[in-house]
Amino acid sequence: MGNLKRFTTQFNGEEDRILLTGEDHEGETVSLWLTQRLLLRTVPVLVDWLQKTNPVDLTKVENSAQAREMSQAFTQEPVKPKPRSKPTQTRDSTVPEPAETPQDPVLVHSIDLNLNQNLLRIRLRQGEQELANLALNSSQLRQWLAVVHLLWKSADWPTHVWPRWLNDDTALVARKTQGSFH
Repeated sequence: MGNLKRFTTQFNGEEDRILLTGEDHEGETVSLWLTQRLLLRTVPVLVDWLQKTNPVDLTKVENSAQAREMSQAFTQEPVKPKPRSKPTQTRDSTVPEPAETPQDPVLVHSIDLNLNQNLLRIRLRQGEQELANLALNSSQLRQWLAVVHLLWKSADWPTHVWPRWLNDDTALVARKTQGSFH
């Protein structure tokens, strides 16, 4: 799995995890579980990078071109896992093929971050295997953090990792998306 060109982020209360479902440039999809424990270590680094690369836009939501354009990012169709085929039996050709089932989500064990001035690269890994990666500029990261923050609050996870300025972005996302986060 390579760079994800688009992705959807959801909270799953039964699993108490965030589900990131993404699609790469070839149309392949992957569903990944992000745990609170992993995100508690990752979010502060992401917020720090965002504050260092774009401090002026973070001070007031009404002065932010990013915040004004944020609602447009959530109008796309959500990414859904593509079904995978079950093996078929070859003994009897009259037996219909079984129904296809969606891909099972994979638990992310680690996140590697490559921080540079203009672009943040996020590598989602399980052991040595790279599951997917994201390349986000500061505007895209701000949008995604607002979504994750909203899901985080609905999960009732500890909020000490989140800066106050993100509350305005989260309110904007909540109004514009009405529960769909892509």
